[in-house]
Amino acid sequence: TNLLNGMKGVFKMTNYYKSIYNNIEYNIKMAALDSIIPPELLFALCCNESGKWLAKNEPVPSRPEPHVLNSLKLVQKGEKQNYKGIVMDNLIEKSPDNLLRLASSYGVTQVMGWWTLKFIPFSVDDLNNPNDALRATINILSMSQDKQPIGKESALKYINEFDYESVFRIWNTGKHDCKTYHEDYVKNGFRAVIMWLKYNP
Repeated sequence: TNLLNGMKGVFKMTNYYKSIYNNIEYNIKMAALDSIIPPELLFALCCNESGKWLAKNEPVPSRPEPHVLNSLKLVQKGEKQNYKGIVMDNLIEKSPDNLLRLASSYGVTQVMGWWTLKFIPFSVDDLNNPNDALRATINILSMSQDKQPIGKESALKYINEFDYESVFRIWNTGKHDCKTYHEDYVKNGFRAVIMWLKYNP
């Protein structure tokens, strides 16, 4: 019985990754075509961040981050100097709805809305489009350290070294050696990498 249940689990997991692959493969391959970012890394981020929606080919919902919203409100009111390098002048005319949009994450890799203020050439609405979201992800992953938001570590060095564990941690936490918010984030990322390589031998 345990063996049978284990086989069912493997079969279910394989079908899960295959469904995600079928629904996002073309977008990833097109986005990565002229990029230094490996497609299997983009696939892993998609699986980790929005796999349950991509597997069903459903729109990926945005996710508000209350602590980010609170920080942006404090910056807007002048009670906090900056958030990730975003200052009062960047937020002074933003409505409560716009602040909430900036404090939410979007798209297949869940890029935070505040990145669009000054770090990447995309709008929040762009991030809901899989192709733009992947291009924004490549933009972020390719960014040198001097272009990073305050407190965010560049992933580029680790990508060049094929140190995907560090890249997963940076995407999830901002630092290569921080504990991820989900304990299986790195493990699941490597599972997705293996599945992509299996589908593209």
